[in-house]
Amino acid sequence: MNSTLKNKTTSKKQKNKLRLKLSIIFISFFIFKAIISDWEHFKAGLFGSF
Repeated sequence: MNSTLKNKTTSKKQKNKLRLKLSIIFISFFIFKAIISDWEHFKAGLFGSF
């Protein structure tokens, strides 16, 4: 059984994809954090009642 080592370096395209994923996760975390921390106002805005 022969095993070959894969190249461990990441290309520029892979780094850009990783940065994009991390930035989306970071931004979505803050959006959900704001929604959850202000849940009563968010729910009132959705259903139109205070």
